[in-house]
Amino acid sequence: LANTGFLSLCAHGRVTGLAVEAGAAVSHVTSVWGGQTLRKGTRSLAVAGDHLSGHLYQLLLQHSHTEPAVLQALTKKVLTQLKEQCCYVSLDYEGDLQEEGSHHPARFQTPDGRWITLGKERFCCPEPLFRPELLQLSCPGLHQLAWQSLHTVPQQARTHVL
Repeated sequence: LANTGFLSLCAHGRVTGLAVEAGAAVSHVTSVWGGQTLRKGTRSLAVAGDHLSGHLYQLLLQHSHTEPAVLQALTKKVLTQLKEQCCYVSLDYEGDLQEEGSHHPARFQTPDGRWITLGKERFCCPEPLFRPELLQLSCPGLHQLAWQSLHTVPQQARTHVL
């Protein structure tokens, strides 16, 4: 048995690093030094794939021009495919929200042949990873947890972990 953060690093040929994982229910940040998981450096965030799928669904219900019946017919599996194929993290979330032409719409065909067009939902969907308050959670975002985890590593080892 091994920590999944460590196994993720091993899959990339490394035994030292900062592993950031987003699963279905929880996201984790794990510091690993020389094959050893630093327990005090492990951080968890109660925002992950299932939460983002639900957030995307709500965004589509509020802002999409797609017929509500099409959205209501989406299964969890199709919603996950939609999220994984069309959504992305914005490098300038606030700027992209303000600027209409900063994002390109994406079209997604549902298994029954209907089309859904995504606009700002594409980059609004993953933002709760960095701003959990968008889901009414009061906790640090994934980037802050990564910073906290990194600072549990001895200072002389941080550049190696990064």
